[in-house]
Amino acid sequence: MDIVYFLKTTFKNLIIYGLFIAISLTVIEYINNNSKYIAFYAFLSASFFLVNLFQYYVINSIDKNLSSTFFIHSIIGGIIWVLYSVIIYIFHINNIVGLENMLYMFIIIIIISIIYYILLIRNNIFERFIKN
Repeated sequence: MDIVYFLKTTFKNLIIYGLFIAISLTVIEYINNNSKYIAFYAFLSASFFLVNLFQYYVINSIDKNLSSTFFIHSIIGGIIWVLYSVIIYIFHINNIVGLENMLYMFIIIIIISIIYYILLIRNNIFERFIKN
């Protein structure tokens, strides 16, 4: 890997996307300061789609043929995100809260990510869904 290219790209992305995301997160955090807006805060945080938009832009700029692969796996990731949300809620209603909840979720995320990696990379199980 070319370290100069890596650093140049990192700096460019930090300036362009980092500033935009920081402003967006600040607005969301500002909404969070008022307890009557907590539902709106949860919605905005959960539907924070800007990262996917930036990723799509970069991938599409590099190679348009990779976009369908990106979309399929973004959808799968979104479905898994819903599963994570349900698990967090189940933990919450069963009084597994705070750091304990975070620890369990971190372990679950690691396990599911490893399984997905094995299915995707090692066994190429999702290949039939992707048409480049």
